[in-house]
Amino acid sequence: MKILSNLLRGKRKPDARRPPELPLDLLDPVFLADPFPVYAWLRQQAPVAEVAGGGYLLCRHADVTNAFTAKTLGNAPSRFSTLAARNRTRYVAADLAAHIPPFLDMPQHRLARQAVSQAFFVALRDGQHDVHRHADARVAGAAHGPCDLVADIARPFALEAMAGFIGLAPDAAALKRATSAFFHLFAPIRDAGHFSEVNAAMSQIRVDLQQHLTQARADGALTGFLKHLSDVQTRTPDFTDAQIVDNALLVLADGVENIEAGAASLLRVILAHPDTGEAIAQGAPPKAAVREALRLETPGQVIPRVCTAPFVLHGIEIREGVPVFLALGSANRDPDAFPEADLFDPTREIDARVTFGLGRHRCIGEPLALLMFESLIGALIRRGVTEAAPQRALSYAPRFGHRWPEAMPIILA
Repeated sequence: MKILSNLLRGKRKPDARRPPELPLDLLDPVFLADPFPVYAWLRQQAPVAEVAGGGYLLCRHADVTNAFTAKTLGNAPSRFSTLAARNRTRYVAADLAAHIPPFLDMPQHRLARQAVSQAFFVALRDGQHDVHRHADARVAGAAHGPCDLVADIARPFALEAMAGFIGLAPDAAALKRATSAFFHLFAPIRDAGHFSEVNAAMSQIRVDLQQHLTQARADGALTGFLKHLSDVQTRTPDFTDAQIVDNALLVLADGVENIEAGAASLLRVILAHPDTGEAIAQGAPPKAAVREALRLETPGQVIPRVCTAPFVLHGIEIREGVPVFLALGSANRDPDAFPEADLFDPTREIDARVTFGLGRHRCIGEPLALLMFESLIGALIRRGVTEAAPQRALSYAPRFGHRWPEAMPIILA
């Protein structure tokens, strides 16, 4: 990508009027750092954009929202994918994918989603106070002065809160290894050696979780989400221990990886608007500010779908088996859906955000994610926090489909 490579060398900043080179490299460092000018150009000129490595990116809000209910798009990996069901006996990753809602279509999707939803909302009802407690304790216990929001506060908070929510011992190192490895399932697999490492990590994680599940059951010590999934199993015997383990890992990883990084993006947006920060410091609920900041800085920028039947969109023919990527980060800034879309406005009444998806594929963990963000951001602002280098660009992890800051220097009062 010559144009974006020039940007990386500092020759010019992203420009919504200047076309990116297609097919679009979603891992280009400059695109990861600031994808929004590229999205703006694509929405106008190439709303169905070819992606490097195969597939198409949908950028308009209307197309993304329609895609969530389109019968021609599915969740299940194509038969050509290494994660396809036919590879379950060859790869642990493919077997895991066959158990969790993000990779399932009907009718398999129904059992997994219903079981996870039933257990999740009971666990959330029981654990809300603990999330607030973990956020308050982590922020109150941090030393005065400079620190890194991601490594020193957001990551340990997310690991502690999610360990409690799932019903696991708070072994930070082991949990972080598990959640980091898990998210590689959502990126195109281009390196056989790395994929082998991911499979090995998933295999070990499954063993550890199954041992915990078996021992805690025997001791009558199951708690949290694992307990409630086990309760669902007693009413739905077709829901196996393997499915319990894999869906617990899904919720755990979502609640760690997106939260620890997303907190940095959200805090930067809110601190750039002192009136909003002051209102939260004085006791105003951070809910509206968090939702609007998530619209502007969506942690999960792109999610994959697979074409299940040929169709034509904006003159582009998309064939069966071809990946179709939904640019949530672009849809959330589409001026056709949000007036003055690039401006932070927590008073917006338009509820067209697609941060957590829509319909039957909407993220089950949305209420927990919002609770965690609101608890942590609220605790930080009430404590007194400033950004140490507000003019410096954040550095983003090179992760496909995600815009995750690697660090954010802050100063605590």
